[in-house]
Parts: sequence; C-alpha cells; structure tokens
Amino acid sequence: MTFRSRATAVTLAALCTVAGLAGTASASTSGATACAGNNSCATVSGVAGHASANNGGADCAYKNLCLYTGANFTGTRFDLYTCKTYSLSQWNGVGSDYNNQTPSAVAVYYGQTGNRLYSLDPGWTFPSHNFSPVWSVKNC
Repeated sequence: MTFRSRATAVTLAALCTVAGLAGTASASTSGATACAGNNSCATVSGVAGHASANNGGADCAYKNLCLYTGANFTGTRFDLYTCKTYSLSQWNGVGSDYNNQTPSAVAVYYGQTGNRLYSLDPGWTFPSHNFSPVWSVKNC
C-alpha cells in the first residue's frame, strides 16, 4: 500500500500502536498493515469521527454530507457540514456516504491529482463504493 505522505505513514504507525492494532505502517508498498483495504484508520481533515448508529444512514443530520468507513452506513461516521473541500486520508476500502444536504448542495469527489471523479446529489446515497481513488471531497 502506498501512503499519501511519509508523515501520514509515521502518524499512522503511532496511531495503530496506541490503538493496539496489529501490523506496522510503512511508507513502502511491501507488507500488510492493519489499515489496508478496510478504512479502519480513515480520517477526514478537521472532522472528528463518531460511531455510526448502524441505522441505514438515519443518523446523518440534515445539512450534512456523511461519510462512513463501512458499507451500508456502518463503522465510523464523519459529518461534513461547513462548505469546503475536505482531505481524506487512509480511505483505502469500501465505505458508504449519504448526502443529506440542502437541495442545491452537490458533493463532488476528487482524485489524487484533483481530477473530478464523480458527484452525489442531495438526498442520494452510495451504500457501498470503493473510496480508494478518492483523495478529497467538496461537500457543496
């Protein structure tokens, strides 16, 4: 697995050690990590994650774009409210999202080079999709 930066790999190693997760983080592509392919170490810049209620996305408050680390609105939920572009780190597996924003707030997902990957209209969900190519999200 390739990390987005050496600092991310070092931070990830520290977090996995503190959390007691098995495996080691490395900036190289060799070796498995506890975070590989499962979003277990996923973060969103400036947003604290919360345990999802596992209720089909009903825990996503109105005017939020909610990102979940697991498929079908499970795992850790990140609530994106403030209109801006958010950087995603360690989203390397299947998750889900729900755009519960106002009718004009289309969420746009971007790749590593800033290329537009796809969008999610208000009121729509992705119950299961691969976040691996997504490096940032603009929620409005």
